[in-house]
Formats: sequence, structure tokens, C-alpha cells
Amino acid sequence: MTFGGPVLIALVALGAVLFVAVVALVVRVWPWAPVARKRVVIVTKDDRTIEGVLFARRGPLLVLRDAAVHHQGQRVPADGEVVIERASVAWVQVLP
Repeated sequence: MTFGGPVLIALVALGAVLFVAVVALVVRVWPWAPVARKRVVIVTKDDRTIEGVLFARRGPLLVLRDAAVHHQGQRVPADGEVVIERASVAWVQVLP
């Protein structure tokens, strides 16, 4: 079976689009892969401290489970998931 010019061009274009899509996905996901499902401490730009298991990154949001908010020297457990905008994060510490 031989492919004509237009079919070959379409296959090459499709392959290029798929390659670019996979690279874009890896570049977006890879930086967070080492900390996914690990216990972290997140300090926000307004000096709030939240500890929990980094469960997911959904677009501009970080989702923590089994989380607690540290306030005035006390650890206050949070009910449910805690969602934090990545833009408000000053830094993240991965706990051992």
C-alpha cells in the first residue's frame, strides 16, 4: 500500500500535532510530579501556613487533602479538601 502526497502530508502533520501536545502536557505536569501525593507545607504570600497531602493540581489550583491550617501556633484540622490558588503561594516545603 502506498500513500499519495496529500495523505502523507496529513499523516506527518497529525504526528507533529500529537508530538507537540504530548510535550506540552509533560512540561505542564512534570514539575509537580515529584511532590504529588506527598505531605507538604504551603506558605502563602499573605503568610498563611497550610499543611496537607498535595493531592492534585487542577489548572491554577492546588488541592490538599488531610489538611490543617496553622494559626497562632495551633494546628487546626480542615474539613474536606483545601484548595489554594498557585498564584498566592510563596513557597512549598515537601516533608519527609
